[in-house]
Amino acid sequence: MKSVYIETYGCSANEADSQIMAGILKKDGYSISDSIEKSDVIVLNTCFVKNPTEHRINTRLNEITKKFPNKKIVIGGCYSEAAPQLIQKYAPDASLLGPRTLDKISEAVGTEQKLILLGKEKVEKTSLIKLRANPLIDIIQANDGCLSNCSFCGTKLARGNLHSYPIGQIVRNVESAVKDGCKEIWLTSQDMGAYGAD
Repeated sequence: MKSVYIETYGCSANEADSQIMAGILKKDGYSISDSIEKSDVIVLNTCFVKNPTEHRINTRLNEITKKFPNKKIVIGGCYSEAAPQLIQKYAPDASLLGPRTLDKISEAVGTEQKLILLGKEKVEKTSLIKLRANPLIDIIQANDGCLSNCSFCGTKLARGNLHSYPIGQIVRNVESAVKDGCKEIWLTSQDMGAYGAD
């Protein structure tokens, strides 16, 4: 059984995306490792909203590709979707996965080939399995994407147009989290004030 290490950068929605990827991988027979050294595959779930974070990710990619040249690397998240050509300068052999293609994580992890799995089709993240990082906290996404076109932010480039998840599914996720013993619910998105405006 392959083990996968997941490292996350950015917002609470990215943390939720990492938990979804971990849940899908576990369901598909992979083990989730808390050690980059002991893992077979490295997944970096990236951010692209601010330049300092982008630079931190570039530095980390340089470190990882030099230290672990024989490990499979999958780069997910906003950076992959918004600037794939730039991120490939730092990790040319890595597979790329966008925020709206995270349901294909097992496909990216399961092959030695480099895969580019990007796209902005809507995916109902509230219906995907997840593995919580903390059993007492559930991070639930209310929507994905954004209505605005701000010049200072890369969110829309990365996540596409706003897509609100059904209120009934959000409520079911909250009820399920409480039933599982969660004490905190984080309701998150990139554009919460625009919920339902799509």
